[in-house]
Order: sequence, then structure tokens, then C-alpha cells
Amino acid sequence: MRGDRREFLKASLAAALFGLGRGVEAGEPGGAKRPPLPPKSTIIQTQSKRSLQYGRIHAEVVQEMLDGSMMKLAKCEQAADAWKTIASPADRVAIKVNCIGRQNLSTHTEVVAGIVAGLKSAGVDPQNLVVFDRDEGEMNDAGYRPSAVGGARCQVSNEYSSKTLRFYFGATRLARILDDITVLIDVPVLKDHNIAGVTIAMKNLSHGLCENPGDFHANGCDPAIAQIFGTEEIQKKLRLVVCDAIIAACDGGPTGMTNAAKWPCGTLLVGKDAVAIDRVGMDLIEARRRVRGLMPLARRSPPRHIITAGKMGLGHYLLDKIEVVRTEV
Repeated sequence: MRGDRREFLKASLAAALFGLGRGVEAGEPGGAKRPPLPPKSTIIQTQSKRSLQYGRIHAEVVQEMLDGSMMKLAKCEQAADAWKTIASPADRVAIKVNCIGRQNLSTHTEVVAGIVAGLKSAGVDPQNLVVFDRDEGEMNDAGYRPSAVGGARCQVSNEYSSKTLRFYFGATRLARILDDITVLIDVPVLKDHNIAGVTIAMKNLSHGLCENPGDFHANGCDPAIAQIFGTEEIQKKLRLVVCDAIIAACDGGPTGMTNAAKWPCGTLLVGKDAVAIDRVGMDLIEARRRVRGLMPLARRSPPRHIITAGKMGLGHYLLDKIEVVRTEV
């Protein structure tokens, strides 16, 4: 782990020395002054060998993992009370999944169904729950339909706000669904990315909610991921991140993962700090890459956006500022 951290910080230093990244100024989208972060961010890392057996995901085990994670995160003794800290009956909730991997590797419907069940236990009306991604074909191939996700609506988000956000690297509009909801839940997959290094919590929103994601891949998607993720439209509604690492991928992402690159991680990462989720997730991917004898991400495609987001005050990226609570069910 120490070696990975040294590589990660060396990549950051190289970015600063050679101008591979750019700072963010107040007044730019994503660059507004922010309140100070809490001293530490808590990430619940829950693992279960029972979650995936013989190629089948066990929904009841995933529900147990989710409820247990939420109770630890919220410090509640009852799961319903823990879910009430995320949404109330008055809220309109959108759950952003990641289906670009289609049948190969996408956010599992069993994980989303568990989140929906938790929100329903908190009193949220299923009519006020929507599961969405940007492409209808990808969602269909990944198995998304109301019956697969506890009765929540499944919706393609391909309409965009009238407001244009301008960055120094380009302009974009965000998905109009953000205008219609009060709570956003981010449910990415744990996998690497051949350009950005990793595609986990932040990129699922930055590039998953903007109109023209293909325009924002220069320089390893940095600082594009952090700046788009840091916009007020996303920040003020994001309440929870549940990273689906039941099956994860350490190479070939975001769409070209071979069976050899995927592994049964059997894990959920749950928290409110997307930057910290990305950092913990990156370390899981790096550890798996070491097992496979693959080049470290810090040398192949450094995930500099994690550092950029941390320096913007969007979350914690240093491990001594992240409390990882590990549990097994």
C-alpha cells in the first residue's frame, strides 16, 4: 500500500512540474469556495464471500451488506433509520448507475434493488424513485427494468438543461434530470479506465451527466472530472455513493474488460465522500493489478483527478484523512 501511495504522489508531483494539470479558480464552474471538509471521511467497506457464488449474485446477501453498511455509516441501530438520513418521503430520488459495460460489467440490478428497498423502508414513494443512465441500449443490455429494481422507474437521461457551463477546456450542459430531483445517489462500478486511470464515483457523474463526455478526455480527464463533478448542480444533491465492487475489473476498462481482468471482489464501498471512495477503490484496483503482474496505474494512466478533486475541497484523497471501516457478512 505504501508503494502505491508513493507512486500516486509521484504522479501528482509530475503533473505539477510538467503542467499536466491545471488549478481551478473561484468563479469557474466547479471552482467556487467551499466550506471546510470534516477532519476525516468515513467509508464502509463491506465484503461477503456469499454475495457471489457460482456466477450468481445473491440479492438477499447484497441487501444485508447494504443495510449493514448504512447502519455503520449513519451510526443507527435500525436499517430504516439509517436510510432516513439519505432521503425522506418528500424527496424525489435519482439513482445514477453505470451501464456502459452492458452485460460484461455494469452496476448490478441486485445492488440497485437493495438501495430501492432501503429507500422504501424510509418512506420514499416508489413513484419518486428513478434509476437512470445515458443510453437506452446499454441499460436494456444490463437488465434494467422496473421489475429488476424493486419497482423503481428506469429512465434514459438524454435531455439536458438550458444552462451552459463553460470551462477553460470546453462547454457542456448537465442532464436535465438534476432539475427535477432533490436527492442524487451515485452507484458506480469498480473498474479501471484506460485514460483516466479509474472510473468510479466521480467519473460516473462528471462524464455520465454531461452532454458531450467525449470532449473531456484530454490530459487523462484532468481537471475535467473534478471540475464537472464539483459543479453546484451535482454537489448540492449528491447524498450517497454506493460503489458496486461485487465484481470488479483491474484492466481493460471502461468497456474492454476480459474475464481475466475481472475478479469476484464481493465488496461494497459506501460513503458520502466520492473522492475518498475513488481513492479507496483505486487502491483495491492497484492491489489486484499487482497480483496480475500489471503495470501500476500511476505509471500507465495516473488518476490525477482524485488529487485535483481533493485540492478543490471536494473530498479527502489522502489515506490518513479517510477512515475505512472494514466489515464482513
